[in-house]
Amino acid sequence: MKPAKHARAGRKQPRSGYQTAKEQIEKTPDLAKLEMAWHKLPGTPGKLFPNENLVRKWVGVKYRLPLALRSRIHSHTPDRTWFRTKVPGVPASHDLKESLKVWLAGKKIAEHIAAIDKKGKVIGYYSYMPTRKFFASKEAMRLARRLLEDSSRVDANAVLVALIESDCLREQVREFPGYKLEHGYFVKSKKNKKSARKVKKI
Repeated sequence: MKPAKHARAGRKQPRSGYQTAKEQIEKTPDLAKLEMAWHKLPGTPGKLFPNENLVRKWVGVKYRLPLALRSRIHSHTPDRTWFRTKVPGVPASHDLKESLKVWLAGKKIAEHIAAIDKKGKVIGYYSYMPTRKFFASKEAMRLARRLLEDSSRVDANAVLVALIESDCLREQVREFPGYKLEHGYFVKSKKNKKSARKVKKI
């Protein structure tokens, strides 16, 4: 995987008072302990809105969708069974099911996962969204409905991979300095210490 090219010189600087998504997320209390959720709305570039209907718990987040919605983001906390920082980077079964429900309802929104370390810092993003082919593909519809109807017997990760490989989903990974996405987890990496990089495929 090749890192994305660095921004060109002369690029416009963020306006005064502007906060990146990372900065906004890291201001959230108890970020390293509980999963959180935010969404973006049209006409409000760069601003994240905490979800008012959020149910915070270890197994996931549930929230209602605003009528006008461009994208949404939720956090993944560190895996507590490991001594080193190891944060789930790809969507869990309940994450993918929630996304599929929204897309099958006709909302073509982008989904983002923010991986959070034990200090409450963002160490990477995993983003995914449906392509036009998703809505036109009978096989994609079959896989989606199968997972929704019988998730206990269907491997959600296999469905995710199948949809990506068939160009029904588009994904992007952003790794922050000192971390990389490996086997579905963001882990520490000595090779990625300089600057954040974007890669198109896992």
